[in-house]
Amino acid sequence: MNVRPLPELKPEQLASLLTASLTALYPSASVLGADLPLPAPHLLLQATDRLRLACYCQRMTATFLSDALQAFDELHDHRSWLRLLRPGQSIPDTLPLTLVLITPDPPPGLRLLEQCRPALELYRFRPLQIDEQATLILEPLFAATPLAPATPPPPVASPVSRHTPAELTAAEASFFNAINL
Repeated sequence: MNVRPLPELKPEQLASLLTASLTALYPSASVLGADLPLPAPHLLLQATDRLRLACYCQRMTATFLSDALQAFDELHDHRSWLRLLRPGQSIPDTLPLTLVLITPDPPPGLRLLEQCRPALELYRFRPLQIDEQATLILEPLFAATPLAPATPPPPVASPVSRHTPAELTAAEASFFNAINL
């Protein structure tokens, strides 16, 4: 078996390979299209449990990240588009929407994205040629870089608990009894 990296792909090659890779990654999903009026190159997939908006790029740029987030927000806010643009398909309004970012390199702010967008999946792609077949390897980035578990702040001792002994001395007991506590 001969495996080697592919040079930069043409946009239509990338779209074709991504369609094949995403349908393999999400076997119950069907591709609804790549022609929605959204600001980022995309594929829209529908599975029984959710819609996935897969936005992709040849090179990671701040513009791509901004466009993908805007595309997610527009699709999330205007689900009625789908019924108008795909009249023959049943697309329930209740399906959750997930943004899938597919890039050759991790975006800046990866940890922040993971925390702020729970409905986000992020994959790094690697174009390879295996023998004579071109393919994409999709590597999940969130799984590869898990967040450190949040550690609670150390407890702050209150003035009472900091110096109160387990039992009161006789003088302290007498004082509290005198003030009727």
